[in-house]
Amino acid sequence: MIELVVLGSGTAIPSARRRSSGYLLQTGRSCILVESGPGTMQAIARAGYDFHDIDAIFYSHLHVDHTASLAQFLFASRLPDDPRTKALLIAGPPGTGQLLDGFRELYTPWLEPETFKLEVREISHGSFDFIDWNIGCLPVEHTDNALAYRFEHESGKVIAYSGDSDYCENLVRIARGADIALLECSYPDGMKVRGHLTPSLAGKVAREAGCGKLVLTHFYPPCDEVDVVAGAKSEYPGEVIRAEDNMTIEVTG
Repeated sequence: MIELVVLGSGTAIPSARRRSSGYLLQTGRSCILVESGPGTMQAIARAGYDFHDIDAIFYSHLHVDHTASLAQFLFASRLPDDPRTKALLIAGPPGTGQLLDGFRELYTPWLEPETFKLEVREISHGSFDFIDWNIGCLPVEHTDNALAYRFEHESGKVIAYSGDSDYCENLVRIARGADIALLECSYPDGMKVRGHLTPSLAGKVAREAGCGKLVLTHFYPPCDEVDVVAGAKSEYPGEVIRAEDNMTIEVTG
């Protein structure tokens, strides 16, 4: 069984309801963190997981609401009473290494791994195998180096993740036939912002990709004032879920 845990379904805007972006993919063989926005470390603990068990962190792009907890993660990983020993992969678009170097310079020497192996991998397209996953990515319409991910499990189940993206063909490609499409839905229809989806555009992506289930996430506060599920259903006939912090979605394998 695969568990998709929503650690944060919001943005950089402070919200009593939603933390910034963060998700866990847990299979029993692997534990992958996707994004690490502010509040992610506390959310991992609240969900009942040990951050030491995380095998990899994947970033879609490098905005603060997706990356800010990386420094805290590395700092906590070297605490002397409970140091990390498991190897860690940090993967993301070009610039990920520079982001990490900036944190290291700012907080030297407190982020340097002493008891575990750290690998940093910058990616822009293609796929590779990681434990029980094949992980693919394609560039999407947000920042110059923004990525969407396709997580294909050895069981055959697929979870697609948009990161932050406007409607584009690569986003449809990354979500093609996915069991779950986890798509950003930043603003309501009628408040369209360049580089982001609305409910109906997320529904359009899910319909064109033929997804099994659509999970909407990455909500700016105006989205909490409208029925985003109904907006997505205007384009997509399948099941639509509004993500909430601390939600766990099971994907049977």
